[in-house]
Amino acid sequence: MRRDFINAGILWFVLTLAAELLLPVLFGMFPLAASEEAAVSDESFRLLMILGTPVFTFVVAVLIYSVINFRARDGALENGAPIRSNDRVAGLWLLVTGGLCVTVIVHPGLTGLAKFQGDRNADVVVKVTGRQWTWDLSYPEYNITGATEVVLPVNKRVKFEITSTDVLHSFWIPAFRNKMDAVPGLVTTMFVTPDKVASFAEDYNLRVQCTEICGLRHAAMSVPVRVVTLSEFEKWTQEKSILADNPVARGETLARSQACMACHSTDGSTLVGPTWRNLYGSPVVFEDGTTQTADEAFLLQFITDPDFKIIKGFPKGVMPQSFGKTLTADQLDDLIAYIKTLGPD
Repeated sequence: MRRDFINAGILWFVLTLAAELLLPVLFGMFPLAASEEAAVSDESFRLLMILGTPVFTFVVAVLIYSVINFRARDGALENGAPIRSNDRVAGLWLLVTGGLCVTVIVHPGLTGLAKFQGDRNADVVVKVTGRQWTWDLSYPEYNITGATEVVLPVNKRVKFEITSTDVLHSFWIPAFRNKMDAVPGLVTTMFVTPDKVASFAEDYNLRVQCTEICGLRHAAMSVPVRVVTLSEFEKWTQEKSILADNPVARGETLARSQACMACHSTDGSTLVGPTWRNLYGSPVVFEDGTTQTADEAFLLQFITDPDFKIIKGFPKGVMPQSFGKTLTADQLDDLIAYIKTLGPD
């Protein structure tokens, strides 16, 4: 029995040493960490892996040794030798694993939560509204609405105020590690402090991604993120504020933020829905053979009630039915103003 303990112990040591030596390779495969919170998350993962590896390899070592050393030989069928528990070993195992559990609850558990909460005072507030299948982004203190990307200043505290208008979504930026549910009728908050200048163009982990299955185009519910210097952020907010006074620019921004271009092209090509190129003022043919001119009244009705008549050659029930409730009258006017600029030439 003593020899079995020694042999199993040697196997445990070898497996643990090999696994611990491989951990740095795993840690080197981590994705981009672009915030202070990401550093906390990654540190927690490393610590849990380092502490948990000996526990895992102990179970594997005992299992492997038992299967090999105590297997039935020569086809003999007989009762196994009686096994008596070792109270000292059981007590030591309970003490060690229990101590590890308490340790990780305190750190990185409680200490990590405290760091994630951090300072509740934010330098920048971004309001986020999830809807099938896009994110509405606004910066209220800068009078910016309908942003098509998340632009954040480096080393500044950012507060995300997150909600949803239809179903449950989940707001996640992989490079920041933290994630928050977007719940209809409830505003949740998430704080982050970006600490690296980077963008989605450089690393795909800098994006907002919905991580709660929310319908047909859930996987496409994504928005690029860009972390810039403070001067670049101020320049961006000034440019966006100027555009806020132009209804056509507001309409284009709104169309992009609502993912309209995923179904409606602006160059004449055919997608899921009819192209917006030269749509305004043109005759539209319906499945029942009737026609109607695409004037402002037509555009308004089709945005707010897209299935009241089916346009020939296009499917029913694809376009969201909620724009009449989720978009304001001013937003609808801006969207129509933008469509009008696309034609006729």
